[in-house]
Amino acid sequence: MFRYELINEPWAGNVFAHPTLLLPGNAGSKNLQPTYDKVANAIRSVDANTQIFYEPVTWGGMLDFVLFYFKIKSIFIL
Repeated sequence: MFRYELINEPWAGNVFAHPTLLLPGNAGSKNLQPTYDKVANAIRSVDANTQIFYEPVTWGGMLDFVLFYFKIKSIFIL
């Protein structure tokens, strides 16, 4: 086996009931990280060598890019 990928393009959870899940890092720390820790520990109990890959919420990278873009843009506007 080459690697384990725990969840491909995970969703944040119920963002209508909990809109703070849309904030950077919230969905990952509240919903994903506990699951990733539990699954990684289970994998490590039987396989100590294979890489374990994980992903942030689907829009995690895009949101970081948008925030970075507007921060840079505001620096040039000043």
